[in-house]
Amino acid sequence: MLRKLTTFFRPAAMAATAAMACALLLAGCDAEHAARTVRVGIYDNPPKVYVDDDGRPAGLFVDLLERIAAEEGWRIEPVRCGWAACLAQLERGELDLMPDVAYSEERAERFDFHARSVTHDWSQVAVRPGSPIALMSDLAGKRVALLRGGLHQPTLDEQMGDAGFAYEAVEVDSLPEAYAAVAEGRVDAAVANHYFAAWNNARYGLAETPIAFRTVSLYFAAPRGSGADLLATMDRYLDAWRQDPDSPYYESLRRALAPAEGDAPAHLRAGLVAVALLAVLLGGAALALRWQVALRTRELETASQRLNRVLESGPCVLYALRRSDDEISTEWVSANIARLYGYSVAEAMRPDWWAEHVHPDDLERAQAAFDMLDDQAHVIHDYRIIDAAGNVRHVRDELRRANEGGQVRYFGIWSDVTEIREQEAQIGFVTSHDLTTGLPNRALFGDRLAHALQRAHRHAGRLALLFIDLDRFKHVNDSLGHAAGDQLLCEAAIRIGRLVAEEHTFARVGGDEFAVLLEDARPQEVSLLAERIVGAFSQPIALGGHSIVITASVGLALHPDDGNDPDTLIKHAELAMYEAKNSGRNTWRFFAPQLGEAASRRLLLEGALRQAAGKGELLLHYQPQYELADGRLVGLEALVRWQHPEQGLVPPAMFIGIAEEIGIIEQIDAWVLDEACRQLAAWDRSGLRVPRVSVNLSALELESAGLVDRVGAVVANHGLGADRLELEVTESVIMRDPATAEHALAGLKALGVQLAVDDFGTGYSSLAYLKRLPIDRLKIDRSFVQDIGSSASDESIVRAIIALADSLGLETVAEGVETAEHAAFLRAEGCRMGQGYLFARPLPVDELAALLGGGAELADGAQTVG
Repeated sequence: MLRKLTTFFRPAAMAATAAMACALLLAGCDAEHAARTVRVGIYDNPPKVYVDDDGRPAGLFVDLLERIAAEEGWRIEPVRCGWAACLAQLERGELDLMPDVAYSEERAERFDFHARSVTHDWSQVAVRPGSPIALMSDLAGKRVALLRGGLHQPTLDEQMGDAGFAYEAVEVDSLPEAYAAVAEGRVDAAVANHYFAAWNNARYGLAETPIAFRTVSLYFAAPRGSGADLLATMDRYLDAWRQDPDSPYYESLRRALAPAEGDAPAHLRAGLVAVALLAVLLGGAALALRWQVALRTRELETASQRLNRVLESGPCVLYALRRSDDEISTEWVSANIARLYGYSVAEAMRPDWWAEHVHPDDLERAQAAFDMLDDQAHVIHDYRIIDAAGNVRHVRDELRRANEGGQVRYFGIWSDVTEIREQEAQIGFVTSHDLTTGLPNRALFGDRLAHALQRAHRHAGRLALLFIDLDRFKHVNDSLGHAAGDQLLCEAAIRIGRLVAEEHTFARVGGDEFAVLLEDARPQEVSLLAERIVGAFSQPIALGGHSIVITASVGLALHPDDGNDPDTLIKHAELAMYEAKNSGRNTWRFFAPQLGEAASRRLLLEGALRQAAGKGELLLHYQPQYELADGRLVGLEALVRWQHPEQGLVPPAMFIGIAEEIGIIEQIDAWVLDEACRQLAAWDRSGLRVPRVSVNLSALELESAGLVDRVGAVVANHGLGADRLELEVTESVIMRDPATAEHALAGLKALGVQLAVDDFGTGYSSLAYLKRLPIDRLKIDRSFVQDIGSSASDESIVRAIIALADSLGLETVAEGVETAEHAAFLRAEGCRMGQGYLFARPLPVDELAALLGGGAELADGAQTVG
């Protein structure tokens, strides 16, 4: 129908036409989605959410949710609570959904929202009839009732503060309480949302003012990180319902906007519904007041003045068009277009103005929407315009056709929905991207992988998936904190991202896991990329004053060889990554079929290990340590074992590394420490004297906060002297973070605990650090001891370690003493203590008690026990 829409605004207006535009425009509020739930917070905010006279939840949001629940077969459990209490319960996860929650950036950090709004609303000020309050400046010095925890107060504070006005905020727990306070004269004004105001002004005998501010989008909200399925289902229903004017959505909306029975005469009721619909889009509820005044008093001039005042502060632009022959001309446009968009009324009414300022990409679509008025009387459509400052603004344009004595007119309203669209875009980004790195998340990656596989199936193409895991990331997170961990993830994303071509998909799919999807890539290209990704981590990463070297393990899977569906391909790439880890980390591997069986066994082992401590399957064996000179017992080393219910006794080499990888090594360390001290105290009570017990300390335990306090508490709990506990730490553990290790060991030494460096000579240690550490003894690794008598170089190393310990005032303990020749050499070179199969292998408690209870004093020629 649009012949010459470019003549959109042409002079010819009068206030009466403006009033008619308001009366004839019937508007519906946009709403876009709802979702399902189990527990729903219900508070008093009619007509959107409330409890009716029969005690049942009701309102716009409740109607929509009940319709979806009926379709999906859900059971809704309503939970009555005040507004602030409902939000607190939602944040704690005690509610699954909270209806009628206005989106804000602060709330987006606490809750999850669905992608599009259910409806829009704004803040409206209500007063007693006859009150002089008509402008925001009139609130200066007044007492204003505001909902506690709502968004009204921050915005009012900001706007009043910017204007240099002060007022007294009176916080209340519900909107009915706010209105009651005004009606009873306890406050001067109340701020409510427009829906509530339209329903309740007459009930409380209050009058609306032209003061309206802060347009917001309303959603269902879910606890952060949960309820994604509920929110997605809401979007699905609302997207469908929004297309049908007779859908449950529009039916519920009309009920929410209609005045309650008895609030108006019957012959006025239909007109009031139309006014309420207009008010939702206009954002100036005073237009409804103006329409009622016009109908009842016919004092058009007075109403026109009031309308103009409202429009000056309203958030929406109204306009009227007239059709003459095949041309459309403008009759009137509200003056607030200058305040909202920067154009004067004269500019806006210039021929061709509209076509010149609609975004070029939206012009054709916008004109097509206008043409629909040939066939239907009401059209709502969104498009972009360019404001006077050159900014792109999103507007919702609602048009209604009216025939007046053969004259066709169009009454329209522009609502700025820029903030709403930005919020929707932000919500969409949050649901599909990782907020730490900005990369696509696992859900978006899975979607792109599925589409890539569909293309590959159609065109017989190939694609490759790389699954990347950062080695020992948990250690960085635990020792340096989550902020450092996030910084490390961002740096890893940058390093990998530099290597991935723009046409490929690069995503963060887990805590420290990334994935790359390559389409139409040859195996040699894939392996080259994997090699380059591994090499990208060769340089240290600076994290908060620390220089961290971290490596990456990469698994590769190819379509169609390794899988034809997303789940299989991801699973096989992940298995290949674990094979890379098992091969020493810092490398890459292609998937091979045999990996599946090994991975299944490992997964079963991991699952059983997680429950081992709780099921009492862990146990300790103890290996005695003796004076080499006289065979006197000097201590026991506690060594953890796992008694698997099906596999029997599992060696430490098979499960300690897994425990470190899956993050339960600290739990095992804590159990070993407590159990060793408990057993030592039990031996004391039985009369069996053991001088000390030695326990190994892992890297994570040494670097964890509160280690000294935990050790002190365990020793005290079992009534032991701290000097009867020895903690063993390897060289490599100390040198991972020497400064942290030095601090922790100093605290343990101050507690009275004895300290030993285990496996000495096998790692790289700094003598400068070694001499500063408060250690008591060095343990000579068994790899050097076992070749005494057959390797001159190993004998030299043992002599050097003994001499070094002696120069630092430390004792030495030799591990792996298996022959009398070993013991004689060590004793002759000055090594004080030894442990090994010559004396006794690691023994369970009952066998050890039998050995020690017999008072055995084992010298270098003693028999091997066990």
